[in-house]
Amino acid sequence: MKLEGVKNHLLLCNGASCTRNGAQEVTEAIRQEIRQLSMQKVVHTTKTLCNGRCAFGPIVIQYPRGIWYDQMTPERGRQLAQSIYQNISYLETASHVYDGRIFLKLEQGVNVNGDYWTGNDEDAHRDKHLSDGDRTKEPSLRKSEKQSD
Repeated sequence: MKLEGVKNHLLLCNGASCTRNGAQEVTEAIRQEIRQLSMQKVVHTTKTLCNGRCAFGPIVIQYPRGIWYDQMTPERGRQLAQSIYQNISYLETASHVYDGRIFLKLEQGVNVNGDYWTGNDEDAHRDKHLSDGDRTKEPSLRKSEKQSD
């Protein structure tokens, strides 16, 4: 595979624990969705062995963003591929993100490359992008300002 033009690399854990929890089905679903969306030249997938988060598997890691996804299912895998295609963030099961220096546990109010994570999977705000002005404010201020709109 030529890596020229690849924008995303998905590491798909297929270690023993993740495999027992459906990693092969997740891998197949992600790869099938990538093919259906004709993204083979921009998204590369690699099956890996254990990534060390067995209790939370199946695990998928997205680079270059450095986002770790826990408890993936085939449907969540398809949603992740679709989010890459649509150039939006998929934070449904994201657990950790690389901030340029270290991996941070995703918690309410964490800014993920311009996306405001509310901590609630059902919350429609999880994929909204903030303006540069909003990013400089405290999360609690952003939340109250958004509610007053």
